[in-house]
Amino acid sequence: RTLITRQTYAELEDTTLKTYLEVFPESIFGSVRRSRPFRHHIRVADLDWEVIFLALEGEDDRKKLLSLDLSDAWVNEARETARGIVDDITGRLGRYPPVEDGGCFRPQLLLDSNAPGVGHYLAVMSGMSPMPQNLSLAERQKLTKPAEWELFVQPPGLIEDKDPEGNIRGYRPNPEAENTKWLRPNYYSEIIKGKDQGWIDVNVMNRPGQPRAGKPVYPMFVERIHVARQRLEFVPGHTLWVGVDFGRTPAAIVGQRIFDRWRILGELCAEDMGARAFARILRRWLAERFPNAQVSMWGDPAGNAKGQVEDTTPFQAFRAEGISIQAAPTNDPTVRRGAVEEALRQMDGDGNARFLLDGETCPVLRAGFQSGYHFRKMQIAGADLYADEPEKNRFSHPHDGLQYLMVGAGEGRAFLGRSPLPAARTASAPGPRKTVFDRRRAGR
Repeated sequence: RTLITRQTYAELEDTTLKTYLEVFPESIFGSVRRSRPFRHHIRVADLDWEVIFLALEGEDDRKKLLSLDLSDAWVNEARETARGIVDDITGRLGRYPPVEDGGCFRPQLLLDSNAPGVGHYLAVMSGMSPMPQNLSLAERQKLTKPAEWELFVQPPGLIEDKDPEGNIRGYRPNPEAENTKWLRPNYYSEIIKGKDQGWIDVNVMNRPGQPRAGKPVYPMFVERIHVARQRLEFVPGHTLWVGVDFGRTPAAIVGQRIFDRWRILGELCAEDMGARAFARILRRWLAERFPNAQVSMWGDPAGNAKGQVEDTTPFQAFRAEGISIQAAPTNDPTVRRGAVEEALRQMDGDGNARFLLDGETCPVLRAGFQSGYHFRKMQIAGADLYADEPEKNRFSHPHDGLQYLMVGAGEGRAFLGRSPLPAARTASAPGPRKTVFDRRRAGR
């Protein structure tokens, strides 16, 4: 008894079932029962095989697996299926036939997928994405590949041709690409035309990334211009700027402004964590990654308000952990996004972009720039309209943190048409530098 699953019945019927029937056509193996869940019962010689097609859209669907005894299972497009559902499926394998009838021989679970998103558990287990930082032992174990699991990563469809500086000049066919005998000539070379880098990375290069979804908040972001070709190192003697977004999915972004050029050095993201616990992790992370740095930290101004459950504000929680943090000078989303936007558009005195991101240490921020951080398209027939505010998701929180960093450092001035601030003082300077917003904070 085999389970085949995707998120929705429409996906199962339109794609998965059609592929399955190319191998097990109804003309030979009998009709598929189309009532939900779909079932195909195959009886050939001494084979008695029941195949169940079940849609599992989210955590609420886990109850559909209760008391379902299976031999094996196939999760199609596994990156779209919640990890909890995959875990529950494994608990139902090898239970049919029952032991008294001889038991199940070699129960197994098969997952297939295009490249998953940055930070997805499949990307981490396969080594395609780094293990997230500052996880508990239990969390790390959950993202570590069990010894019994086998992972197979297909070669990319194309090979990148790069210039001496690492810029992509074009692509050529990869002789090791899998399955090409079943594809039309020049298939991969043709399908990348007009596509953005995120789409190409995921669908052709088989890299974790973020395919374009909705309307990107920063369409001026260009990978070859704004992502460093090698690791960016912390420069002692220059202020380390930190932007923090609070809530149950807190995030912190760190960077330095060196000779008026922003270098974004790292990100720290968490899920289901309170302000004080996050502050404790952030303090340790900063001390390990950037020892003896002069830190200027800015957070969401809403962090001065108490929650419905907590009696302390996020700012109080941070200060209780010995972290000095100030409210960002504005929470105007237009100014915040504009501060980042201006840095992306501008060049420094040497003709380099004023904004440079370490893509290796900031994978979620990078995927957000690619389009994970976006305006959601409105479901209006015949209209190409988008929401006024970015969609709240796992990419929006680190991007909020980046915005608080930028406006805290004074970049909001440039967006408002005023001259940008000079570079930050070095650590040897007597005290933190002031920003355009100090006067307002002081009540003047």
